Amino acid sequence: MILRIKDILEKLDETIIIKAVLCEENLTIRGVKLLTDHIAVFDAHILYIGRYSEISNISGNNFPRNVLLLECPFNLERHANIVYIQPGITTEELLNNVTDILVDQYSLIERPAALFNTIIQGRGLPYIIDIASELLGNPVMLGDNNHRLLAASDFKEVDDLPWMEYRNMGYTTYEYTQKYNFKQWIEKQYKTKKQ
Repeated sequence: MILRIKDILEKLDETIIIKAVLCEENLTIRGVKLLTDHIAVFDAHILYIGRYSEISNISGNNFPRNVLLLECPFNLERHANIVYIQPGITTEELLNNVTDILVDQYSLIERPAALFNTIIQGRGLPYIIDIASELLGNPVMLGDNNHRLLAASDFKEVDDLPWMEYRNMGYTTYEYTQKYNFKQWIEKQYKTKKQ
């Protein structure tokens, strides 16, 4: 799951937000940094947290795209996602809150991937195909670029002649390709390889 600037704002305590000016609310966020006047180049996918005084001298295109500001003497007229925060919260508290949101989000992504790796570890391609077939509730097969069958799920009651022929033979013959009109896919693949 991708974390966007608007997702972070939804997870923050809404009582601390004075105003949010979002130009690109779907911009993805990969991390968070403290805003200092020593940053030479800003990353468009980083959320910067700091005070207006740290960016007051920044001009031109080198301006952070995503900023949480702890003081707002006036509205900044920039093409950026700028969020003004209530006074009273410290930079460290805000940084920790946003970091917790990012860590929680990315740990949600890691858990299913770790579970999937544990399930398939050492089992091979046929096992993965069987799981896919079970999840989809349909037969599944996988072939390579040479039209060889690599793996197929074990569906005994498949009422599809092309499926059964391919599965039983383990590869596609010229007759099979002509009979089931796979010629267009082979030609497309050949043209792609030539480019």
